[in-house]
Amino acid sequence: MNPYHCAMLKEKDDTLFLHGACHVFALALHESFGYSLFRLATEDPKDALHIYCRFDDAHSVDVVGIASEQTALTELGLSGRPTETSQRELKERFTTSDGGGLYADPEFFAAAQKRAQALIAKFKDYYSGRILKAIPGMSRMQSAPPQELRKMFE
Repeated sequence: MNPYHCAMLKEKDDTLFLHGACHVFALALHESFGYSLFRLATEDPKDALHIYCRFDDAHSVDVVGIASEQTALTELGLSGRPTETSQRELKERFTTSDGGGLYADPEFFAAAQKRAQALIAKFKDYYSGRILKAIPGMSRMQSAPPQELRKMFE
């Protein structure tokens, strides 16, 4: 497992699933609720800026909960045209090396998947749409993951 993703597993859930394992959380939501998967692409066809699910035509759902899709992307500092993707297409972008692609080292993926499933079970009413609020204590409004912030000041 690469050092960045190893360190990410020690971070809070919102940091992990917004800055390194969004694909893991989106797949867990897709498997739990059948939500459609969406990919915000980069110039690298194997990579993605963000992977998330759509709750309905105007709302997305990610680790923080359900929100207006545009608001969620803006809060993350992202823009672009998301495209619907399939579980198979995402898995074709999996990689176990640094660089482009969705990081899926088996040890990292299993640990992140276990956390995603536990979080979804704990906050099922939020992710299902029964409660239309952000998950308590979570936010998309982070400028960068803590490791990146620390690097800037080293």
